[in-house]
Amino acid sequence: AIPDNIFPSALYPPPGRPPTVTMAMTGITVPDEVQGLFNDFKLKRTPHFAMFFKIEGDEVVEDTEMHVPKEGSDFDSILEKLDESTPRYVVIDFNYETTDGRPADKIIFVAWIPDTCKIKDKMKYSGKSLLR
Repeated sequence: AIPDNIFPSALYPPPGRPPTVTMAMTGITVPDEVQGLFNDFKLKRTPHFAMFFKIEGDEVVEDTEMHVPKEGSDFDSILEKLDESTPRYVVIDFNYETTDGRPADKIIFVAWIPDTCKIKDKMKYSGKSLLR
């Protein structure tokens, strides 16, 4: 058996206690619902080209008002939604063609943290994201 004092308790909770997903050093949690939304997005089960997330209190939540639909959308559609004073997390379903002509896609994760936002917000949003 491994002694309890070898690993930090935040990373390895005591036996019988489920681990929680938190962002390093900030105490921000990512609820199961948000993780499920992100997984659905990765599996192309949503009608969105880009999804936005924000931090409210000590949780990451979906920002439903800002989502960009797949139909007729491009990167300019995303840029129009972003504000120079408000940080956000953005996940983008990027479709492209490889050099040999095959269609491909990638999920792009963007931490939008403008220089003009509040210092406290910069610190919250710059913690390691666990929306993977």
